[in-house]
Amino acid sequence: MSSDEEARGSLAQMPLGEGLVQAFDRRWTGALEVGGPDTDGGVLELIHGVPVRVLVPDGYARLGDLLVERGLVSEDEILAALEHEGTLLGAALVARGATDEQTIDRALGAQVLARAVRLAGAPPSTTWRFVPGDGRFVELAPGRRVDPLRIAAVVSETHGTDDARVELVLMLLDDAPLVLRDDVKVERFGFQGEALAVVSKLLAEEPTFAELLASGVAPDGVCRRVVHLLASARFLRQGDDARASVRSAPSSPRTLARDDGVPLSSRRVTRIQLRRVAVARGADDVEASDPLLERRAAAAALLEQGPIERLGLDAQALADGTARRVTTMLEAAHSERAQAWQDESGPEDFLALQGAVRAALDEARATLADPDALARELERLGVEPSPESRMAPDELRERALYALGCQDPETASRLCERATELAPDDLEFLATAAWVRAHLARPDLKVLLLEFDDLLLLEPEHVNARYYRAMLRRRLGQDAAARQDLEKVLALAPDHAAARAQIR
Repeated sequence: MSSDEEARGSLAQMPLGEGLVQAFDRRWTGALEVGGPDTDGGVLELIHGVPVRVLVPDGYARLGDLLVERGLVSEDEILAALEHEGTLLGAALVARGATDEQTIDRALGAQVLARAVRLAGAPPSTTWRFVPGDGRFVELAPGRRVDPLRIAAVVSETHGTDDARVELVLMLLDDAPLVLRDDVKVERFGFQGEALAVVSKLLAEEPTFAELLASGVAPDGVCRRVVHLLASARFLRQGDDARASVRSAPSSPRTLARDDGVPLSSRRVTRIQLRRVAVARGADDVEASDPLLERRAAAAALLEQGPIERLGLDAQALADGTARRVTTMLEAAHSERAQAWQDESGPEDFLALQGAVRAALDEARATLADPDALARELERLGVEPSPESRMAPDELRERALYALGCQDPETASRLCERATELAPDDLEFLATAAWVRAHLARPDLKVLLLEFDDLLLLEPEHVNARYYRAMLRRRLGQDAAARQDLEKVLALAPDHAAARAQIR
């Protein structure tokens, strides 16, 4: 995959999950065709490397079927909406009041995910080919962006990963600590359950792979799968600066339901029933020790709280946080609270109460992970976001650069993170965010240099991206390449004072 013209191969050479990660790295825009004699195949539409639509010849995972399967609309409502010829099914359902736009948007995302996962399970002999600038999607309605890392995670969980590829990654990792880079968004994978426990372990302790296995935090297969995914996406670094990568590895859904398959409504009913029984028995159990009574009382109090209080979170921090920071806070708070309610010895009803608490914590995290639900909880508590959280991307970028000039890269990074979240495709914000990350503690300059390479592939005449790359090249000792970038900057912007000062 050294160039777009050479972008073709088979699933044996490059599994689809890893291929999508690389396509995102190269910011491909066009069509990724997947097919072969033993599969119906399909076509993925990519925009800057992000899958937005998957077309399949057999209509697998139709929008209407997904909505009905999840109990979001009825079959009669689907049939009535289909009578509106010339109107998209989603739009017709919204117009009839059968559902809302957000539900349709999520179902479209589930469709992209389901179809991509099925394509990834095709026989190894299946071939793929990237067609840049393909126009077959022009007449279609806008698709739904789905993070390629999430697709890769669900593909790995559903179909497994070639053992030879995993072993190569582990060999590259050697015995170094598994350290997650500070500038990555690990929540993009959508890890749940045991996989999320592995990530929490890495964040908290930075163990070696051997130590991770010995900890028993998850089955060996889950640990191997998660570490392979993190290394594939270059989310790991070894020691201080090195990073593991499977870019040259030889060849060879996150589940859409909850981990245990129990719907949230059933969890809530079970929790309420357990709470009533356990609290009642706890109050009448005069033989119980004082500590046990205290634990029962604490559990009962926790179960009565709202999700933000239940997880012990700072509501204002949630209101002001970006999606990434909110997810990180949720994961950390959930891990801490759940750890405090691991199984202890005691009467059967007390053990049931502990299970109810853990289910309540799971429910709280799931609730707050929904932006709309989080907004409702913040409104209930009377918490309003700070003025900064309502700024436009341009103003956020200006403030970030000012903070950087004041030697406050942490604040600058937070502001850039919000700007890029609001305008994820704006190259100016992406360039500034990468430049700011270069000033954080222990930056991975080589990875940041790759990001600027990608930006300049998309827009070779982007002045700031080229200037920032020149500065990174100089820090890495690549003086000749840095000078070339600076000369190009001055050719594009003769009045660029900073570039002129550097080139003298």
